[in-house]
Amino acid sequence: MWIYVFGSLARGEIDTNSDVDTLCICNNHEKSLVPKKMQNYSEAYLKEIFDSGELFAHHLYLESKLVHSSDGVDIIRKMGKPAPYENWEDDFKAFIEVAFFSISEILTKGQTVFRKGLLYMSLRDIAMIYSQIKMNAPNFSKYSPYQTDISLDVDADDYESLRMCRISSTRGTSDEIIFKVLPESCFTNSEKWVIKLQEWSKSHA
Repeated sequence: MWIYVFGSLARGEIDTNSDVDTLCICNNHEKSLVPKKMQNYSEAYLKEIFDSGELFAHHLYLESKLVHSSDGVDIIRKMGKPAPYENWEDDFKAFIEVAFFSISEILTKGQTVFRKGLLYMSLRDIAMIYSQIKMNAPNFSKYSPYQTDISLDVDADDYESLRMCRISSTRGTSDEIIFKVLPESCFTNSEKWVIKLQEWSKSHA
C-alpha cells in the first residue's frame, strides 16, 4: 500500500479553504482498510493512466508526495515519467466550450455561484493543459491562468471570487465573497483570454 498527498498541500498553496487531497494505491485485498473519503487506485489502474499519458498522471508524477509505503518504494516515481499527453486537443476543446458556455450564461442570464464556479474550473483547466503542451512546464496551480505566457487579465480579487464559487459548488460551503457581483469586464476579459488560447490551439493542431 502506498499513500500520497497531492494538490495544494503538496504545492504549498494551502489556505483556510484548502482540502487535503490524498490518494491510496493498493491491491484489492487492502481496499477494506482505506478510509471511505480517500481516493484509491489499484496499481494496475495507476499504470494504465501513466501509459495513456493522462494529465492527472503528470500531475501525480510532478507534485505528489509519498507519506507511506508498505515496502519502502515510491511506486509513482518507480513507474517513471508518464507517456506524452496525446489527448490534450479533445480535453482543451471541451474546457474551452465550457468556458464559453459559462460566460454566455452569466452575461445573458445573470451571475450565479454555479456559473461563476464553472468558469473558474474551465479557466484553470485550460491553463493547465496549455502550460503542459505549449510551455512544456506543467502548472497545476489554482492560479495557473496568471502564470502562463499569455496571462489572464482579470482582477485578482474577482478571480478569487470565482474560485470560491467553485469551492462552494463542489463542497456546499458558503462565504460572503461568492455573492459579490463581479464587473462585466471579468467575463469579457476571460472570454478574450480563452479566444487567444483557442487560436493558439488551432495553429498548434
